[in-house]
Amino acid sequence: MKVLVLGSDNARSIILETSKGTRIDNYQVLEISNFERNQFIKYDKANFPMVIFRSSPSPEYNCHGLTFASRRTNIDNSIAIRLILSEDRYCEIGIREVLPGDVVLYVNKDDKEIVHSGIVSACEHPPNSFSHITIVSKWGRFREVIHDLNNCPYNSFQREFYRIKHEQYEQNN
Repeated sequence: MKVLVLGSDNARSIILETSKGTRIDNYQVLEISNFERNQFIKYDKANFPMVIFRSSPSPEYNCHGLTFASRRTNIDNSIAIRLILSEDRYCEIGIREVLPGDVVLYVNKDDKEIVHSGIVSACEHPPNSFSHITIVSKWGRFREVIHDLNNCPYNSFQREFYRIKHEQYEQNN
């Protein structure tokens, strides 16, 4: 998928690979366009009073860059995200298994497009379908946000939870 980045004559990419060495398409942008600045208004404290904004706007990375690339770049391709999940040994888990450090994806149920991702930072135990789950994510190229699972611009999408599974190191009990 080709991404058009408005006002980004200076976009570049970094070397980003899965644990198996497969290259992941990505890009860094060093400027925020006026168009993007105007879009940030819908993400302000007036529209989301219960969230914590934890950073200034940064175009250098997006939500998937935060979740899968250590806040270094933008990843805009669902195929690339699914490849990372597969090659880095992420396994889908149910909401009752969610722990801090797990990944949440917000997915369009019609076309399976991954529209947002974040990292679970806290959850009630034992987790259930009505648990309070706190997420750290980045809303586009806006700011990092600490928010409830359902209190974000992506709350109308289906959620999927993932955890890396290191089977080769697990003990047989």
